[in-house]
Amino acid sequence: MNYFQCAILSPAIRVRDFAVSDIQNYPVTLKCTGGEVPYELEVFPMYYQVPYTRQAVVVRNQAFEAELSYSTPTHYPEQFIG
Repeated sequence: MNYFQCAILSPAIRVRDFAVSDIQNYPVTLKCTGGEVPYELEVFPMYYQVPYTRQAVVVRNQAFEAELSYSTPTHYPEQFIG
């Protein structure tokens, strides 16, 4: 990546337009508990292109808890995100 940055700044080299994209290495799941039916939603599947924003609408009549975590074991000590 640094080579591209140097080439872009150099007046001697001409660089064509390019795009760099990254991926989400681990799937991310949203879990909602409370009320009659708890549910799980995989918000970002494995190898999903980032940066990206997702919006989840939760309609409940009662209080509920939402948890975001990695779906599969990772090299992080904890799967819990927030």
